[in-house]
Amino acid sequence: MLPKSHRLDAEGHKRLAQAGKRYFSDNLVLKVADSKENYNIFSVVVSKKIEKKAVLRNSARRRIYAIIRNFYKEISGSGIYIVSTKKPIKDIMYADLKKEIDFLFKKAKI
Repeated sequence: MLPKSHRLDAEGHKRLAQAGKRYFSDNLVLKVADSKENYNIFSVVVSKKIEKKAVLRNSARRRIYAIIRNFYKEISGSGIYIVSTKKPIKDIMYADLKKEIDFLFKKAKI
């Protein structure tokens, strides 16, 4: 898990919902906006529409945060990023999920 200072709060979600660019892949959506901070801020959203049980939502969130943590040092600049799921990801292998997140980051030129 990323440190709390590098995670987005509820107010940040509202600001980013109105502004920012979106990048899509098969299972994920990446929302990107500029940040005034000197570091990157991330958030992972798994909707109740996607996963009904909190255990599965939290598990999906932890998997995505773990992948982001691996990419964190390679990301240049500063920004606000929200990764949200479009489909359940419990059956997706870790390597495939990592490739998909890498694809989104490259598409967004992060």
